Amino acid sequence: VSNTGKVVAQVGNGSVTLIAQHNNKSVLDNLWHHVATTYDGSRLLVFVDGDQGDQVGNGVNALATNTEPLFVGKEIGRASCRERV
Repeated sequence: VSNTGKVVAQVGNGSVTLIAQHNNKSVLDNLWHHVATTYDGSRLLVFVDGDQGDQVGNGVNALATNTEPLFVGKEIGRASCRERV
């Protein structure tokens, strides 16, 4: 979630990074929201309460096999985060 309350999803492989944001809805309203993101190997989509936001993709698989942790709820650019999957 950005500092303006927009939901942001990001995938990358070290050389290619895709970032999708939902610009129509802020989730900083003290209510529960359903947030989902999908990635099909080339397109990254983000949804808030069933409403689709950005769809980004360049036809390049932005994921790579690695041993790095998967973060959920981590703010982009933030050094520390406890939420790990």
